[in-house]
Amino acid sequence: MISRLLCGLSLIVSYAYALTAPALSVSDGTYTVIIDATGTVAYGGCPVPATCSTSASSVAPGSITWGGKVGNFTILTIVGVTKPAVGSGLDVSVQGVSTGSAGGTLTIKWADTGFNLGSATGGTISGGGVLSGTTLNFKGYIDGTNTLFGTSRLIGDLTFNSSPFSGTFSTSTNVPAPSFSSP
Repeated sequence: MISRLLCGLSLIVSYAYALTAPALSVSDGTYTVIIDATGTVAYGGCPVPATCSTSASSVAPGSITWGGKVGNFTILTIVGVTKPAVGSGLDVSVQGVSTGSAGGTLTIKWADTGFNLGSATGGTISGGGVLSGTTLNFKGYIDGTNTLFGTSRLIGDLTFNSSPFSGTFSTSTNVPAPSFSSP
């Protein structure tokens, strides 16, 4: 079994409960919001409700949708989709991200576990959405430890500076079972 992750920069935050895959993490580098498959929304480092809030959240098998505020950023919608909704891949869509005058870096992580690819010869991760005066970077990882948000092997890196954006990256590295790790 392996895990896959589609994300920006890496940030590790501890929570008092175990996350249920798949999970979505949104962070400004100081404050973090994580939503897992149970629909639980956890706020990390947020001192007051005005710093982090949820305006929309829904979960379905293989899908998490979230909108809200994280620090200086307001996000209309982030939709993460994975198995069984889209077969054996990961897809994330980001719509309507805005920030105050302070700017900053927003990191969005979309992760799932339990991919059983055996002697797979590849994997694909894609993302798309709309930008407003922002640069967006997608990085895709495959992790042989089957851990949510694992980053053991980078499989792709996409940067977008204009809107609308859409892109896909894939790997064709032959990885033997059971030690599948990010290409």
